[in-house]
Amino acid sequence: MKPTSLLTASTVFVLALFFAGEHLAERAQAQADTAVELVVQDGSAQESAKTVTEQPIARRRLPNYYGQIGLTAEQRERIYGVQVKFRPEIRELQEKLQALQAAQRMQIEAVLTAEQKTKLETVRSAAAERRRMAAKKATEEVNPPAPKG
Repeated sequence: MKPTSLLTASTVFVLALFFAGEHLAERAQAQADTAVELVVQDGSAQESAKTVTEQPIARRRLPNYYGQIGLTAEQRERIYGVQVKFRPEIRELQEKLQALQAAQRMQIEAVLTAEQKTKLETVRSAAAERRRMAAKKATEEVNPPAPKG
């Protein structure tokens, strides 16, 4: 690999990291700005032991199947607390993964010829149109149009 190619690939990677992180950070900030709730960080159900801080509202959702095993209210709150604790690190890792995947796509597409890139765009556009039509059909099945007349 030529040094200029390595520099270009590194530059593309850094740019992908920057823009992906910036977009996700803006989206997260917008969600945080819309509402704030008080979250119990230590998960304790006792009033005197609560450590309360402001956190963005998150979907309070139990992991799969946990809602079917008879959790107490205290257990639910403790689980929500654990989720809040890990959420920032998980979000950061997801952002890094997305940036790496974007960089990978760019490098893979750099291998293609101009004709192959054109064909790829055509195939992607056709797939997007099929998905759009399938979504439209599914929406119409759920909400059929009102009869005319």
